[in-house]
Amino acid sequence: MAISIRIFLGALLLGLLLVAHAANKGKFSSVVMGTEATPTHQIIRPTDIFSPETPQIVCAWRTEGVHPGTIVKAVWIADDTDGVAPPKHKIEEATQMIPGPIAGSFSLTRPLRGWPPGKYHVDLYIDHQLVKTVPFTVRLK
Repeated sequence: MAISIRIFLGALLLGLLLVAHAANKGKFSSVVMGTEATPTHQIIRPTDIFSPETPQIVCAWRTEGVHPGTIVKAVWIADDTDGVAPPKHKIEEATQMIPGPIAGSFSLTRPLRGWPPGKYHVDLYIDHQLVKTVPFTVRLK
């Protein structure tokens, strides 16, 4: 009987630890879009509106509450480009394994013919869980 109680309590404790770990996936404490970032991942000119000639679009982020080995992923999506790409078209995705709370960035370089005007977004994930969606627009000046 005592062994059964110990097994039950051990399983209960393990379950609570797993739930606590799953609930503590961390978060993005800041996310900023722009066209250029410093080596420490600070956006120089923040904006969420870009021109078709923009050389690159950068999404800089800072995490908190994450553990070493955390996976951060960005998925770039073209929502509506007036028929240039299908609706909700995945442009690219990139993944980074980070050593803990840290700043970082993801970027996309301009296509050869320029960015098609329209609505876009980048989905940001922490350990395969969608945590933040950041919309941005490309439009003619």
